[in-house]
Amino acid sequence: MEDYKTRMINELNELVERIKKLFAFIGSKEFESLVDDEQQDLREQYIHMREYEVVLRRRCKRAGLLNS
Repeated sequence: MEDYKTRMINELNELVERIKKLFAFIGSKEFESLVDDEQQDLREQYIHMREYEVVLRRRCKRAGLLNS
């Protein structure tokens, strides 16, 4: 596999793990103890990470790295 494809699929896998961890954190008591601005920033970060995942998956599919 070409280097850029390896990096791309690795990046997707790492991103998915980070999204899962952030999602779990957002549902935690620790999250609830944060100030409102921090909570909002983390929610926004989660949204953008999911959007990035969509784009990265699309690129991986075009590169033949994922099935439809």
